[in-house]
Amino acid sequence: MPEHYSLTIRSRVIAFHIYVPVPDSETKVRSLERFFARMPDVHLDLVCPIFVMLHKPGGRDGGGTWRPGEVRSMVMGAAHSRNSLVPDADIETYVTCPGLGMVGISRDRWERPLGRLPGTVFHEVGHCVDAVGLVPHGATEADFPGMHTRNCGAGNLLVRRAVEAYARAIYRPGNIAHAVPAGGDPAVYNAQLLSTLRRSPAFRSVPPHWPTP
Repeated sequence: MPEHYSLTIRSRVIAFHIYVPVPDSETKVRSLERFFARMPDVHLDLVCPIFVMLHKPGGRDGGGTWRPGEVRSMVMGAAHSRNSLVPDADIETYVTCPGLGMVGISRDRWERPLGRLPGTVFHEVGHCVDAVGLVPHGATEADFPGMHTRNCGAGNLLVRRAVEAYARAIYRPGNIAHAVPAGGDPAVYNAQLLSTLRRSPAFRSVPPHWPTP
């Protein structure tokens, strides 16, 4: 039987639907609460229901995010359900009927230690937020210094870097960049990456002091 949990962050509800038996799943969900609390309210409203599944619908492992118009074709159907173990009827109830998108996280990622789990979860949360645009108009690779995106295949290069920068600003705000050159100052990289994110459409209504310590 699936397990269902939720986090309430300043009246916003983040839903988790877990379809594989992983010990201490509730502990894993609760461990993410402090990171969700760092998100601006307007971004919390964009977080899709999060499903923990055997594999992604296409059969691979990792994380995935599907917009509302993609769920029926890319997540639902008998072949997809065999891979994910998520019944179409449940997706209808929790996702398509309310007109939502969804996040999927494969069991191998959900089984990671608590210290590594936020990286997967908040990368996909970043893709949810990117529904309103995390890349500023006219941005280039130079606007995302120290970022690489070896494990993400969604969107173009700038989207992937913006999503990852956003995720890391939430779960490791003191060290956002993947790579800082020898002798470089992580604080300088952090400041530039945050400045880039704040210029994006997703931040038009976010207070300028985000993120707070």
